[in-house]
Amino acid sequence: MGADSEATSDLPATPKRLDLKLTESSGSYELVLGAVVFGLIGLLIDRELGTTPLFLLLLTVAGLAGASISIYYRYKHRIEQIRSETDALRAAESGGGR
Repeated sequence: MGADSEATSDLPATPKRLDLKLTESSGSYELVLGAVVFGLIGLLIDRELGTTPLFLLLLTVAGLAGASISIYYRYKHRIEQIRSETDALRAAESGGGR
């Protein structure tokens, strides 16, 4: 029981980890909701113009493409942040060890 109480003593780190996990799952919601929302807008346009599947398909694909591109660039940005943080930590460790 002593080991368990020591493991829970780092409570300030837990909310940060929870926040990271919640923001990491937003990509899946973005992919689905982007396609659904744009598809519904396309459906409404199709009903008004009488062009049944045309705008539905075009806007659904545009929603998927836009969400995919957004997720990709956010991923690249986050990887660069992690690399720069890692490099800074390595530099601090090698400089602090002397």
